[in-house]
Amino acid sequence: MASGDEADLADLLGLRATVEEAIETAVLGLRAQGHSWAYIAAGLGVTRQAAQMRYAKACRDQ
Repeated sequence: MASGDEADLADLLGLRATVEEAIETAVLGLRAQGHSWAYIAAGLGVTRQAAQMRYAKACRDQ
């Protein structure tokens, strides 16, 4: 990985996409259960506003 192998980079990008999807699914589930943006933001380690900006559209589209 340290050598900058392109295949390793592609693998990492795939993992990032998988992790992002899992996080979004978790956020959607927490919102569906009635949890606040502040609660979700605390788990993500971001501000309430940052969490809402990142995931509110996905919640509306659900």
